[in-house]
Amino acid sequence: MTIVVTADDLGLSPGVTKGILESHRRGIVRSTSLIVTADSSAEAAAQARMEPDLEVGLHIDLVGGWAVSDPAAVRTLVDDDGRFLGLAELTRRLFSGRVRVGELAAEVRAQSALARSWGILPLAWDSHRHVHLIPPVARVVGRIARDEGVRWVRRARSPRAWTGPKEAALRAATFMSALAYRGIPGNRWYIDITSQRPSLDAASVALLAASNSSTSRCNATNRGDARTVSEGGT
Repeated sequence: MTIVVTADDLGLSPGVTKGILESHRRGIVRSTSLIVTADSSAEAAAQARMEPDLEVGLHIDLVGGWAVSDPAAVRTLVDDDGRFLGLAELTRRLFSGRVRVGELAAEVRAQSALARSWGILPLAWDSHRHVHLIPPVARVVGRIARDEGVRWVRRARSPRAWTGPKEAALRAATFMSALAYRGIPGNRWYIDITSQRPSLDAASVALLAASNSSTSRCNATNRGDARTVSEGGT
C-alpha cells in the first residue's frame, strides 16, 4: 500500500500556499492541487514550479471563486458578478436541470488550460468541496479527464471504521460517480486530516492504513489520500 499525503487549495490565499509549501519542504506532503480561481493562484503556481519533488494537480473549483471563462458564457454557473454559486445552490441547479452541460465542460477545460499556461501539467484532479463527485459534474469531468490524459482522479471513500454524516455522504457520492470515472485510476480510500478531532499525525494515518489493508483490499498500486492544509505555516 502507498499512502500519499496531499494538500488541497494551493493558491487559495498566500497563507495557504505558504503552509502547503512548508509542509512539503519540512513535512510529509508529497502532492498538492492548484486552485486557479483565486487572486493568488498564478503566484502559487510559480512558487510550486520551484519545488521539483512536489506533484501539482488541478483542484477544480465550481463553488468558491471566480469563473475563468467569460461569465456571459457560463451564466448557469455564476451569479450576476461572475462569481460561482455556493455548493447548495449549484447542487439544486444541477439536479433540476438548470446547469448547461456545455457551460460546465467549458469551465473545467478553461481551468485546466489556465493551469497549463502557468507551467503546471495537472495529471491528477480533485475539486473544491468534492463537486467532481456530484454525478452530473462527474459525467462531464470524467469525459474531459480522458480527453486530456489525466492519470488520476480522487475518490472520497473513507475507511470502514470512519463514520459520520460527511463520510457517509462522500462514500455515497463516490459510489454514484464510479461509472463516470471507470478506467481512471484513483485512491482506494480517503481521509481529511483537517476535519479529525483529535488531529491525526503521520503515524496515526499509517496505522489506520495498515489496519485497513485487508478489509479494504488495498494493494501497492492504490493511493491512500489524506488532506492537510496549514494556514500560514502553522
